[in-house]
Amino acid sequence: MALEFGYKTGSVDFIDWDDAILRGIGALEDPAKNQFYLPLNGIFIKVEGRETPVDRALVVYKRPEPTQVTAVLPMIAIIRDSISASESRLQTQTMQYRLPAEGAQAVSAGGMLGWSSYESKDFEQPYDFFYTIECWARYRTVAQMLLAMVMRAFPIRSSVTITDSLGNPRKYAVFEQNVNDLTDVSSMVDRVPGYALSMRVEAELTLDRVPSSTSTFTGTRTKTPLPGVGGAAGGYQLVPGPGGIGLVPADQNGIPLAGGGVTDPDPGVGGVYGTGGPIIREGVYGSKP
Repeated sequence: MALEFGYKTGSVDFIDWDDAILRGIGALEDPAKNQFYLPLNGIFIKVEGRETPVDRALVVYKRPEPTQVTAVLPMIAIIRDSISASESRLQTQTMQYRLPAEGAQAVSAGGMLGWSSYESKDFEQPYDFFYTIECWARYRTVAQMLLAMVMRAFPIRSSVTITDSLGNPRKYAVFEQNVNDLTDVSSMVDRVPGYALSMRVEAELTLDRVPSSTSTFTGTRTKTPLPGVGGAAGGYQLVPGPGGIGLVPADQNGIPLAGGGVTDPDPGVGGVYGTGGPIIREGVYGSKP
């Protein structure tokens, strides 16, 4: 009843991961053109003998959904290749968090102090996401510069920050796999130089978005202590016990109170006393949250 842990977390899905990779390479949004781009500074190419600056590279998603954006070089294409379940990171089933639910009251029951209800959320499932980032340009030098920028953003061992639905930032490990040359040399006239960086992200997916709230004690609530707490009778009466033997505390309707006589701690301002006992949640290893 009394155990609480973690902090509230939101959900993350496929789109969140795609967005995290896009922003991880430094891409910015251009609302006017409804597209993303990677700013390029200090890159010049010769066009008809003149030094012409290249100030941005278009950033698009190539898969899983075909982009409707016309290719404009230089360009970076982000591809989510596959998703693989990561059993090596699958641990004993736990909850993401267990915290007092909104509007919950502090409750003293059965000698324990806790809350009237707790909000909890199931654990998230571990998956490995495999991405390929393609760098295309009219000139090989520019394509190599784009590749270098992506490799700097995601070196051999790095991390990516993803923001969940509640605005919480999370960091996950990223591992570079390999770099391939994509240049098609069948025609030197129509040749477009390109490189591809492949990487693996140790990710998680929220497959159950809805947290649940559960009550944590039996019986009813009262603002006055049960009999035997601090010597105060609390306005409760004594009635014959089971079989007419002895006396047990009862409420004003003469209904016996479970857990009477147990010394319950003070729940504090705004708190209440539970007339029953706490609900014990038995965990995998016998924990009692």
